[in-house]
Order: sequence, then structure tokens, then C-alpha cells
Amino acid sequence: MGDWKLLKPVNAQKKPLESGEEFELYNLATDIGEEKNLAKDNPEKVRELNAKLEALVKDEVKPAEVTIGLKRAEAKRQDEKKGK
Repeated sequence: MGDWKLLKPVNAQKKPLESGEEFELYNLATDIGEEKNLAKDNPEKVRELNAKLEALVKDEVKPAEVTIGLKRAEAKRQDEKKGK
């Protein structure tokens, strides 16, 4: 998923891409403050990340693996802040 962050509307359960609810998509490499929603300009990226999210929900990826990955990413960010 890299630099991209997808926010899925809470009400987008059955047909999230056609629900009328707007996804939010940000490229954190260029917009760390999440000010420019890129979802409308990048529908393929929205579909790609939403599919990955759905896979997580269906337990195709074990939650423990996701937690470990998140902890590693947070540790890396902390190291970068400290200048390591």
C-alpha cells in the first residue's frame, strides 16, 4: 500500500464503490496533512486498496500479521524522527 491511505465510508458496506459515499484517498508521500482527496482522480487506486481492505476483513490476511506490520512501521517512523 506504500504511500497511499484509503478511508472508506462507514456506510459503504454492500456496494462500496457504487454506494454514493465518497472514499478518501491520500498520497502521504506528497500530502502528509491529508488535505487533497485524490479518490476521484484515481479510481483504480481506490479499487485496488479497497480490494486489499476487503481481503483483510475476510481474514485472508491474519490480523496478527497486520498488527506486526503496523508496529514495525510505527517503530520506523519513530527512528526517523530521532534521526536514526
